[in-house]
Amino acid sequence: LSGDQDQLLLFALTDPFTLLWFDIESGDQAEIASGIGRALYTSPDGAAAYFTLPRPDDSWTVNRFDFADRAVSELFSLPGQAQDYAVFTTPQGETGWFAASDGMLMFRSEDAGEWSAVASLRAIGDGEITRLAVAPNADRLALVVAETD
Repeated sequence: LSGDQDQLLLFALTDPFTLLWFDIESGDQAEIASGIGRALYTSPDGAAAYFTLPRPDDSWTVNRFDFADRAVSELFSLPGQAQDYAVFTTPQGETGWFAASDGMLMFRSEDAGEWSAVASLRAIGDGEITRLAVAPNADRLALVVAETD
């Protein structure tokens, strides 16, 4: 949902997954991207939304959809083979990002050129991290770990 709540993006469970845009007032709609990943977040300021797209090498990129002009721009690659991430406002007021890769919790700020390892996740097991979420005041992180057999 956009910050002014007049537009929304929908994650369509098509094959492959599709990102759809709707203007609530006019009823206009459009397909924004096909083959998107599992993570879809509104930006902290409500002006945009973030989603992932795969690359041929099995890595994923975070992309920005701008609600004002409906433009899509690629922002950066996720670390390793990570498909999932969380976006949040840091206590310093910057946009921050978490992702998990190779048993490590990774962080980057909006302006950083690379990911930094901030914590080991090895204690939670070998399962793939399939979802991440940060509390609104950025004091907690929730992780969903896939079961391993």
